[in-house]
Amino acid sequence: MIYQVEGGGAASGLKLLSALCGRCGNGHAERLQLGEGLIGQCALIARRMLITEIPKNVVPISSGLFRAPPHHVIVLPVLFEGEVKAVIELASLGAFTELQLTFLEQLTTSIGIVLNSIEATMQTEGLLKQSQQLATELQVQQRELQQTNEQLEQKAQQLADGTSRWKRRTRKSNRRGARWRRRRTELALTSKYKSEFLANMSHELRTSAQQHSHPGTAVVGESGRQPGTPSRWTSRAPFMARAPIF
Repeated sequence: MIYQVEGGGAASGLKLLSALCGRCGNGHAERLQLGEGLIGQCALIARRMLITEIPKNVVPISSGLFRAPPHHVIVLPVLFEGEVKAVIELASLGAFTELQLTFLEQLTTSIGIVLNSIEATMQTEGLLKQSQQLATELQVQQRELQQTNEQLEQKAQQLADGTSRWKRRTRKSNRRGARWRRRRTELALTSKYKSEFLANMSHELRTSAQQHSHPGTAVVGESGRQPGTPSRWTSRAPFMARAPIF
């Protein structure tokens, strides 16, 4: 049978990979801890263990023709660069020869290389899947970022349009304000001219009325004018020509 080391550090354990000439439910544990049983001890010390004295209650070797208890058992660590990758336990009806032991040592070395290659391939596949997943997530994030940028550009354009409209309205408002101030100034001047014109007309009418009510009486106006001198109407003719008539 062969157990593969899984995990790392203090949490390391061994998982049953395969069993030959036996039954999995007949004494073969699915998992073992480091230091548990001969297989766990072999994985812990990373050294070959050869047992030549076997108890009678050992799990027998089964075949289609017979079932017999083994007489010799060997437990071999599968190493790669000094690291235990797996443990192989083999039972034999006879003693192991030196040639067989040498072959098994070389075999475990080859198996260690194969197991390490398999682990490296699985790690590479795992990293590739992670890379693909990260690439997919990155593409999703890029699309989301692009959508966010487009939304920000739209909002910026809307803000620029709103600013332009506000500036146009401000300029129009300023022009209306300037026209209103000019109009107010013109109205004030017109009102002033009208008031002065009406005051002059009232004065002239009063003076003319006094002259007609007292014939031969010299009436001295505000300007000290004697009869026969030019009237205020005549003297203010240029001003009256300039003032607007309502």
